[in-house]
Amino acid sequence: MANYDSSATKNVKKIRVHNVKLLVSKYQNKSEFARLIQVSPEYLYHILAGRRMIADVLARRIEVDLKKSKGWLDIKQ
Repeated sequence: MANYDSSATKNVKKIRVHNVKLLVSKYQNKSEFARLIQVSPEYLYHILAGRRMIADVLARRIEVDLKKSKGWLDIKQ
């Protein structure tokens, strides 16, 4: 079975990283933001570096934790 992403999926992944970077910039440090969204600082670093994707479950949890509307992370801000 081939392992590939559709262009739409790749686009959403890029948008999510972009939006998380915007959110992170509003906090004093990345560790504080990681704690707020319930991930380790290391995992957040990998997300920001593009080494880990932001899965749907994590995306929705970030939106809830930060009081954003559902799907907010999927639309370029």
